[in-house]
Amino acid sequence: MIIVASNDPVVQYNYIPTEQDTSPHVLIEVYEHGGHIGFMSGPPHKPEYWLDARIMNFLSEYLPLGILQE
Repeated sequence: MIIVASNDPVVQYNYIPTEQDTSPHVLIEVYEHGGHIGFMSGPPHKPEYWLDARIMNFLSEYLPLGILQE
């Protein structure tokens, strides 16, 4: 799983691999916003960091129940 933001100031969007560049077993998610390692939403005074939840949801699809709760 590759998660990137098209507005990342460090990783230029044209260097992000496409589905044609990777194995069919690689999931690429490109978000419009997120910045460099930000992946936040919500207001600045109460940001929601959603990257961790997205990773856990992805892993829970492939790992046995309970392993992520240890």
